[in-house]
Amino acid sequence: MAVSVHNIRGYCLGIGANPKWTGPPSVHQINVSTVLVSWEGLITRKDCADQFLVKSGLVAAPSVFEMSQMLSTDTFTYIFTERSPENEYFYQVIAREDKGFRGIEYNRSPETLFTTSRKKGNLKPELIPDPDPPAPVKVRIGDSEDDKTSMTEPLLKREEEQSGFIQDYLVWVVVGSLVVLLILVGIIYNIRKKSKGKSIDLELDSHSSDDEEDEHYYAEHDENDDLNEEEEDDYKSEQSEHSASQKSDQNEEELKSLKSQK
Repeated sequence: MAVSVHNIRGYCLGIGANPKWTGPPSVHQINVSTVLVSWEGLITRKDCADQFLVKSGLVAAPSVFEMSQMLSTDTFTYIFTERSPENEYFYQVIAREDKGFRGIEYNRSPETLFTTSRKKGNLKPELIPDPDPPAPVKVRIGDSEDDKTSMTEPLLKREEEQSGFIQDYLVWVVVGSLVVLLILVGIIYNIRKKSKGKSIDLELDSHSSDDEEDEHYYAEHDENDDLNEEEEDDYKSEQSEHSASQKSDQNEEELKSLKSQK
């Protein structure tokens, strides 16, 4: 039993870490019904790609096209057969990137338009790669689901839809996390604001109690000053009364002595 296993590498991390195309693929005529598509040197960060896909179809009938099987990242050429001479076809290479739980990304090159003709020269035989790659799969948009199960493009579309769903899910997870974070920040801010308000009230209460103590102290001090002043006035009045009584006693003694002399 043969099992086909595609080479899958770890996807690249970081902003802008994706395969990028520097131009459209080159197309050369092997004969009027066969062309060679090549893209060597036209992709950067090839290490981020897991497989290549090559797509082609008539420009006049874009709903019908051919898609190659998945090619390894060491492959840079592909041959399409059964071309209709003098009809224009488009050719595009897709770098498929498997990002694991983040889904699948398809990095598409610009398209090349090419027409085979008997007037054009054919590619030299020594430039034609050998052996030939697997034949492409024809795809018609609108085919039944039974016909699509073995085709690469519907698989590509399903993978893109799955990737889009995963990306949308991740976006909602990030948005929900931000909302929860904002709510937590608001709760913490309100708690700190309330605790700060309580500390300010306690400081005001302590200041008011200190002011009352100061007022009480100064009131007692003033009262003591008033008492001291009253005591001092009483002492002065007593001293003046005592001196006045002494003078009157001296005057009486003087009068007595004068009377005795007479």
